[in-house]
Amino acid sequence: MDLPNHDISRRNFLGAAGALGGLMALAACSSSGTGTSASGVQTIKFVGNGSDASGFKARAAAFEQTHKKIKVKVEAIAAKSWGELLQTLSVNIAGGDVPDVADIASEGQRAFAENHVTMPIDGYLKRDASALKATLTDIDPRLLDAMKVGGKTYGLPTVWNSMVIYYNKKVLADAGLQPPTDTWTVEDFIRMGQKVTGSGSHRWGYAFSNAYFLTIVPWMVQNGGNVLSDDWKSSRLTDPASVAGVQLLHDFIHKYKISPKLDGNITDVDLFVQNKLAFMGAGLWDVNSLKLAKFDPANYDVVPFPRIGSNAQKYLVGIGAAPIFTASQHKDAAWEFAKFLSSPGFQDTFVVKDGWSIPATRSGFAKMLQRPDFPKNGKIFYDAALKNSVLVPSPKQYGDIESTLLREFGAAMANAKSVQSAMSAADKDVSTALKS
Repeated sequence: MDLPNHDISRRNFLGAAGALGGLMALAACSSSGTGTSASGVQTIKFVGNGSDASGFKARAAAFEQTHKKIKVKVEAIAAKSWGELLQTLSVNIAGGDVPDVADIASEGQRAFAENHVTMPIDGYLKRDASALKATLTDIDPRLLDAMKVGGKTYGLPTVWNSMVIYYNKKVLADAGLQPPTDTWTVEDFIRMGQKVTGSGSHRWGYAFSNAYFLTIVPWMVQNGGNVLSDDWKSSRLTDPASVAGVQLLHDFIHKYKISPKLDGNITDVDLFVQNKLAFMGAGLWDVNSLKLAKFDPANYDVVPFPRIGSNAQKYLVGIGAAPIFTASQHKDAAWEFAKFLSSPGFQDTFVVKDGWSIPATRSGFAKMLQRPDFPKNGKIFYDAALKNSVLVPSPKQYGDIESTLLREFGAAMANAKSVQSAMSAADKDVSTALKS
């Protein structure tokens, strides 16, 4: 999605995150609305994206039921992407408004950890090892490993998501097509998309937006490419495999004619529920989106992204956590809240019912599989995804990388630039950002 313009560039702001450590002493005195009352009740601030404000308040209420001496003040930040959320949060912190704990996905964890804005929790993990046994044995080790930066742990996984393809059974059936299988190929994808869009059907095979996690990176990864090297220290945007992944998306629009042009006013979910779309890429959250749209779960299912050539199928993965901020005046209370959000009791009930993301715990996902609105092939969200996972590239310069790639991808999709020239321009700016 397009990002709004700001008076200060994203590079200046997220690049300035490195200076936040020096501001912590000042900011620590200015964490508004938190503190300890005369009765000994501590109030901590929990920050997250405004799109899930009601969910955050429900989490806080559930926690307060069993932790009478801790109150959680929820602050919701309106943002259209993780890059924008991090920018706003960085602004607030620099101005002295420091949260105690926050809901942050993979895209922001590295930036704050490497700049010491959030703190390692290894001491708490060691201290509470016995009490945490049930939690740590219920969370896949690969999720836990993703929480480490420089050998230190900066949070417990709370929720996560893996990218898959949703398909509309009615749209495919109307075109005389059988549903795809887990082993399908990109040739199958294109053939089916063209069959759906043929004969003036007013339907589309696949719709996508200008988005980092939802669109660009999954197709790069399927093609054997990626935005960055495995260590996230250098750009891969001009690698033939990465360029080919973007070229494929361009071809979906301009060559194969199976996708509409990028339009911020048209969403893939809207087209899908109107039975005007065969395929869309998303994480688990669209199970809830379709439920809210009253779309019958019997009329859709999910499969992995199609295989491209000899490349193994991959699942792009992003993981959420609730890190504790270094400047928090209530670290112990913040830890109790963070620990609660990953506990099996909370995961198996609230996260399963909430349904916007995959529970961090295996027990929670097992219960999610039993939901009547869950897709039949939904089991692929967890084990298959982790077995073949690629963590979304998100170094500390993520904000710069996201905005650069979205700018150049948009230009390429609009034919303002060739895919090759757009990726070359993006490569140059991303390489510069990685040096900061």
